[in-house]
Amino acid sequence: MLLLQSNSLHLIAGDAGESIISMKPSSGSLVLESTATGGQVEITCVFPPNRKQIPKFATDISLNMKRVVQGSTDEQKLTAVLIGNETAIDLSGDNVLGSSASGALKQELVKFTMPQTTCHDAGVYICEAAFLIGFALSKTMSNKTLSVSVNPGQATMGATPKLTVYSYNTFLSLTCSGDVGTVDDTTKVQWIWEYKESQGTSWYQVHDEEVTLKSSTPSGPGDCARYQVSKFDRALITEDTGKTFRCFVRRNGSTIQDFHQYAGTYTINTVLKPGKVLLNNRLAASTKFASMVDRLVSSLV
Repeated sequence: MLLLQSNSLHLIAGDAGESIISMKPSSGSLVLESTATGGQVEITCVFPPNRKQIPKFATDISLNMKRVVQGSTDEQKLTAVLIGNETAIDLSGDNVLGSSASGALKQELVKFTMPQTTCHDAGVYICEAAFLIGFALSKTMSNKTLSVSVNPGQATMGATPKLTVYSYNTFLSLTCSGDVGTVDDTTKVQWIWEYKESQGTSWYQVHDEEVTLKSSTPSGPGDCARYQVSKFDRALITEDTGKTFRCFVRRNGSTIQDFHQYAGTYTINTVLKPGKVLLNNRLAASTKFASMVDRLVSSLV
């Protein structure tokens, strides 16, 4: 604690080694599941342990809590407590959905709880202990940064059209969709598509130019995560018979383990050779015509 001399009055200025704020989780990092509605965060402000150095004639001794949410420069008042002979607790502040505040004068602390924290609550939380000596204001301030992220969730794979046997040059569209977690300015999300041959064991990456991001919409607690749909289109050839395709996601260069396991795989069973479908269609047409002739002859007899 640093003591500054000004007009024979001691003014308190907090230093980095003496914090008056604590947070649960202590890491300041809250990780939510994509299907969750939020997680609890508890922030406590306590009066500096050297309160005995505050002159007895000090007034307006207070403990305040405020925050600056991520992406903003505006301070939000959360809660405050006034400590003195005529004690009063002021729990008014900016409305934070689902939050609660409490003050404990004997312990000289104020506590703020958010039971359903979302990514919109990420930011810097500030505790401020202050008092007046005449017209001179003395403050001790500490802060904690809260980061909130959302884990990726379950993904699914789809195919259009979904057939057992494909004609040559059929246009196949494969999609992978799911919650990819928090996406912000520092997070790069990349969908990876791979395939392996019919009797092969090695996986090969599909060219990026064949993959498109069809949509990316907000999801998860606080809508800061993204639900994305990745699309892979291909005009099938005979050599695609037996190929198996899968997809997964990389975030900031790291593969999300087992993400492709949730999405599943899709195997192209058979792609007919060029012209074979046409011949089959001719055979079917001729058979249908012969049947019509037989029915006509039977009706005339």
